[in-house]
Amino acid sequence: YITDDIAESFNRTILSQSVLFGDDADRDVSIVYSPLNGTGLKPVLRVLDSAGFSNVTVVEEQRNPDGNFPTCPFPNPEITEAMSLGLSYCDRIGADLLIATDPDCDRVGIAVRSKSSECRLLTGNETGMLLLDYICSQRQRHDRMPESPVYVKTIVTSDLLEHIASNYGVRTVNVLTGFKYIGEQIGRLESESRESSYIFECEESYGYLSGSYVRDKDAVDAVFLICEMFAFYKSRNISLLDKLEELYRKYGYMLNSLTTYEFDGSEGAEKMQSIMQSIRETDRIGSHRITHRDDYI
Repeated sequence: YITDDIAESFNRTILSQSVLFGDDADRDVSIVYSPLNGTGLKPVLRVLDSAGFSNVTVVEEQRNPDGNFPTCPFPNPEITEAMSLGLSYCDRIGADLLIATDPDCDRVGIAVRSKSSECRLLTGNETGMLLLDYICSQRQRHDRMPESPVYVKTIVTSDLLEHIASNYGVRTVNVLTGFKYIGEQIGRLESESRESSYIFECEESYGYLSGSYVRDKDAVDAVFLICEMFAFYKSRNISLLDKLEELYRKYGYMLNSLTTYEFDGSEGAEKMQSIMQSIRETDRIGSHRITHRDDYI
């Protein structure tokens, strides 16, 4: 049984991840939140309330835990269909920001209102870019950057984040997909008494973590930082889309999209193996000749 003192300790730890360092932020922003019928409701609302975000509307149909997920067959914030009900809430009440956490509350997807008043979904890479730049810029501006700072990302996450980190003098560590590899990096820093050097991790699959207090991505932490970042920029009349455009102009434009394929059962597994083997054996992809290959298997 998880006692209230543990939950409160976790809540305080999340709040300690703030990088405002005394700066103003407009906490009256209108937020729509959905736990997608998962576990996020209580810890997310608790941390947002503690941080002063009181204008939060919960998607009622997705409020309570329900393993049947009646409103979205795939409760994954990467998938547009899972966000559609939250988007309709945003349109109805004119909210500034939509946030949805996946059922086990370790990943988060967001949408923000554009100048044309439409809500635009952000990719995991885009949210990661914004968070990394926000954390680094605030730490640098307030002289709170640790010695030899480290940022960790998976190899499938956009290299644009590595350019952002480099701009702030932060070393990027690339690891294989799976948070166990990121947790391993945190553990190594901890064994060297350098865990404070770790400032952020990002997975393009909507997973983020800014502290060394757990060994998995944490959507409660991510929601808190996203809302703080949103409120910080709003108080300066800057939207997240404005900031994203600024980052693209500075570091280069990137088109990123997500395509999902399903391979069911043993036949699906065999088909995946066959596809991978053909890629290993070919020397061309379309009209392009392969000049170098890294195989992480």
